Amino acid sequence: MNLAVRPSSISDVSLMAYLEKLETGRPVHLGLLTNPRSRQNTLFPIHHRLAKLGMSPDDSVQTIHPSEIQNALTYLLFHRNINVLAINGGDGTIHTVVNVLWNLLDEVETLSGVACPAPLLLLLNGGTMNMASRAMNTKGNATRTVKWFINEYTGKPLGGVPIRKTSLMEIRRDTDRQRTVGLIFGSELTYNALWMYALFGQGYLGLARLCLEAAVGAHFNTSLWRKYGHMLTPPTTPLEVDGVTYPNYSAVLASTVDLTLALGLIQTVLVAEGSPGFFAKIVLETDPKRLIALIPSLMSEARHPRILDIPSASLLRVRGAFTLDGELYPAPENDPTAPVTVSVCSRRLHAVHNHESAI
Repeated sequence: MNLAVRPSSISDVSLMAYLEKLETGRPVHLGLLTNPRSRQNTLFPIHHRLAKLGMSPDDSVQTIHPSEIQNALTYLLFHRNINVLAINGGDGTIHTVVNVLWNLLDEVETLSGVACPAPLLLLLNGGTMNMASRAMNTKGNATRTVKWFINEYTGKPLGGVPIRKTSLMEIRRDTDRQRTVGLIFGSELTYNALWMYALFGQGYLGLARLCLEAAVGAHFNTSLWRKYGHMLTPPTTPLEVDGVTYPNYSAVLASTVDLTLALGLIQTVLVAEGSPGFFAKIVLETDPKRLIALIPSLMSEARHPRILDIPSASLLRVRGAFTLDGELYPAPENDPTAPVTVSVCSRRLHAVHNHESAI
């Protein structure tokens, strides 16, 4: 297969062939993109097994480095003309692929003058927390998920595939205006918490250790708390959501998908399907030790007077570092309080959604 392809090399014939494959009456054509370095794929490499389940070997690609993704997508969409893309990786892989895909489609539209939609996305369970695949109920073993999809939909019309149309957030810093899109956004304190979460080993065990160490440390002033407790200090700059300013807060979480923990047993954010905006959860408590006591409420839908839920926000402004889909975006060294704007992306994500039961 030739992956040395660029958007500028896409012919009108290739573009039209791809667009025709997106028509609802056309048969499903599944392609696969794997990140072999994601957590699950590092432990249990399954790319070649997935590629043999019922798709052409030419419709599957592994990308070792993010710089390879644009060529891989150009090849799969405009040379193989797939209309469903399975992404075999974790939340970080899905985040990177979606951003490269959105930029690619924008570039194709600019070059051709023709609207170019994305293929349907089948989000696989190939990472650590797998929030995105869990939101689409495709969180089970990746091999079983691909088998399920192939058995149910191969040869059937694309319009018969159950999907969830999900908004994406568009994040821009005032310093560079570069666009990044994502499903789950967190402000600087969330950034710090994820950094500490990585320190404790990630996964559900790492999350449990972080919560336990924070609670014990805050109460007994342990050496670990003295070393890292400052990372839970609230920001000194205000938060703005849909024109309302919150001068005192500690963190804000925004999401366009349901967020669940403990293998789906704990619901932290529930987003209404078809919502035009994003769900924003604002933590108004600013005392670090009292903030620790809020952890049970933060990890559930339980109401608390110091936690404010905004079910459908459209514009959010914060400053400093942030997280997006679990990826860490540090603040610029020359401007650590650079403004960050979160809005709704004009292009929506259409992902395969298993309406029945966990696979």
